[in-house]
Amino acid sequence: KENDYKEYISDMPWLCTPFESQLSKKMATKYKAGGIPHLVVVDGLKDGKIITMNGTSEVGSDADGANFPWRPKTMSEIWPDQILASKEAAG
Repeated sequence: KENDYKEYISDMPWLCTPFESQLSKKMATKYKAGGIPHLVVVDGLKDGKIITMNGTSEVGSDADGANFPWRPKTMSEIWPDQILASKEAAG
């Protein structure tokens, strides 16, 4: 099992926890990891809050990191200004 794990993670572009480590088990529970790979991006500079639980897919679709740290879009980024402005005027 351990050799399979080491072979599997050898191609990962990020650091991985050691096989069967207690830290790995604790983090898997905290971040609801159902399998590997499972990459969670947290804000290590501010408060440690989760930025995205989908780090694996974010890295896969943005390998160069152009959109890093992959924060969720704000409402103003999702909805055009005209729609937000018309909703405010109507309210």
